[in-house]
Amino acid sequence: METHTENTVQPTATTRHCVTDAQETEHRKQAVFHYQSTMSLARKMLTTGVISSQDYNKIDRIFAKKYGVSLCSIYRE
Repeated sequence: METHTENTVQPTATTRHCVTDAQETEHRKQAVFHYQSTMSLARKMLTTGVISSQDYNKIDRIFAKKYGVSLCSIYRE
């Protein structure tokens, strides 16, 4: 009878790439910047009547999710 000696343990799902705190902080800054830039354009569209307030709220939710901005974040208006 043959005995298998290979490793069958899967690597953990939480294995992280080597990302420093500084890189993570810079990534968050960039995400917030992009979110705020996008929402600035959306606000301009809202005030000029191009989109409705319902459209604005939908855009806000979509881009908050895309850029990882929490519903209760101080960066959301």
